[in-house]
Amino acid sequence: MTSEIYNSFGKELFNNPEYSNVVLIFNDVKYHLMSHLVEKHAPLLAAKFAAETIPGPALATSTNSESDSDSMITSLSNLLGKMVNKKTVKITDSTISNQTVTTVLESFYGKPVGEVESKIVEFVALANLFGMEDLYKSCCSKFKLGITRGNFFEKYQTECNDPDPSISSPWKYAFLTFFAERMVLFPQEKMTAFFNGLSYDDLMKILSMDMIRIREELLYELVCNWITHTSCAGDLAINILAKMRLEHMSVEFLINKIKRDNRIDYQRYVTAIETLLQSKTCSLHNRKSRTETNFCLGKRDKKYIGYRLITATDLKDQRVIALLEVELKSMGGIVSLDNYTGDAIGCSGGTLAILNNRWLRLGQTTEIVEGDIVSITATSHTAESVIQNINTIFVSSDISIGYAGLFVPIDI
Repeated sequence: MTSEIYNSFGKELFNNPEYSNVVLIFNDVKYHLMSHLVEKHAPLLAAKFAAETIPGPALATSTNSESDSDSMITSLSNLLGKMVNKKTVKITDSTISNQTVTTVLESFYGKPVGEVESKIVEFVALANLFGMEDLYKSCCSKFKLGITRGNFFEKYQTECNDPDPSISSPWKYAFLTFFAERMVLFPQEKMTAFFNGLSYDDLMKILSMDMIRIREELLYELVCNWITHTSCAGDLAINILAKMRLEHMSVEFLINKIKRDNRIDYQRYVTAIETLLQSKTCSLHNRKSRTETNFCLGKRDKKYIGYRLITATDLKDQRVIALLEVELKSMGGIVSLDNYTGDAIGCSGGTLAILNNRWLRLGQTTEIVEGDIVSITATSHTAESVIQNINTIFVSSDISIGYAGLFVPIDI
């Protein structure tokens, strides 16, 4: 639809002096733009225009002695002056090509940005410069595809730890979101060390994220450890702990830990307790993650409120397979509903498998804890290979005793 809009209207309007009221000169190339589109799509660029004044000579003034024709000429001269002398912003950045600038500016008029991978560094720099949050996050999502749990810490050190503290990496958001989404999958000592190395601002960004895949109780412990490690106190510590979502903690934890923490507003504690006790699914040990998931692991022979075992019929629905693929890619695994150990993963009809009857298996042999995100492997296949071949998933007739079950919401 956006391509049609651009071809029908935007193509004629873009960089057309007749329809523009501001001018951007980027690397000595002039772009005639419409200010209301700049304000809509690029707020930081709009702010640069707002700070400028209209150049040009003083406007002509009429006198009482002028004839009607002279007065008309004066008015027309003033009008033309306003049209010709437009607010102008000049930017020079040799690291950004004119092609990238043109592509981004054309998007204001309805043309899709398209593929950004080949010049992703230029696009993210321009997104930051112009204040284009959607483009910035899109670039970060592409960049994240090259991050794995195995290379995360090394790449973070390379990309984000500049000796000059005034230099901020454009990829910081990508690393922070990757860490938040997969936090629980990192070894405890590495997770704690990385957490303690965060700045106050970066910590606040993580705590504001909805996609955090970790039990809120453990997140609270990490935060308290950070406060102690950095000697943070007073209002800063209170502001940090205000980001904790108490309603995601268990009643037991609230009573035994949160109630005793005088840095947390007591009324928030009371409200969380009341909310949990009024919940139909509440139990003393009930916990939930910030992000709701479509797939969960649990004990195959156990029932969980709001969930059921996946069926062979479900796996014939391509929408279900697509959801499973998205969740595996975004989370790096599947969240656990329970504490248990296991091997193969199945449903009511048998063991789940891919390709040539390769059973799906839990990616860890140690005890799984409720709330953990567990990677999924298969016989002779890594977790990455499973994701690539998840569209071949089926229910094998083979039965494995004591395997975990794959659960979905009752109404999926």
